[in-house]
Amino acid sequence: MDVLLVCQAGMSTTIMCKKIQEAAAKINGHINIVAAGLESIPKSAENKDIVLLAPQVKYAAQNIRKEVDPAIPIMIISPEDYGLMKGDAVYKKMKKVLESKAGEKGQTQK
Repeated sequence: MDVLLVCQAGMSTTIMCKKIQEAAAKINGHINIVAAGLESIPKSAENKDIVLLAPQVKYAAQNIRKEVDPAIPIMIISPEDYGLMKGDAVYKKMKKVLESKAGEKGQTQK
C-alpha cells in the first residue's frame, strides 16, 4: 500500500508516519508512507493508494481534491488521532476507506 501524508510544514508527520508503519507491521501489513507539504501534492500523490491529510491542512481538502487523481481517496485524520499520534487508529480508518473506495471514488473521507 502506498500512502501520502500531507501536512503544512512536516514537523509532526515523521512521527505519524512511523506510528502508522508500526501499526501496519503489527498485523503483517505492507505500507510505504511518505510525507509531503502542501506545495508538492500533485507530484507526490502520483501512484498512491490514498492521501492522508493532517488536521491542520483540512482547510485545503477541496483544492487538493482538484489536484489529485479522482480515483485516489483522500482521508482527513481526526485531530484526536493526530494529536495523540494514534497510528493504529489512523491505519484502521485508512484501510476502511480503501476497502470502500470502489463505491466512493473521488470522495473526501473524514
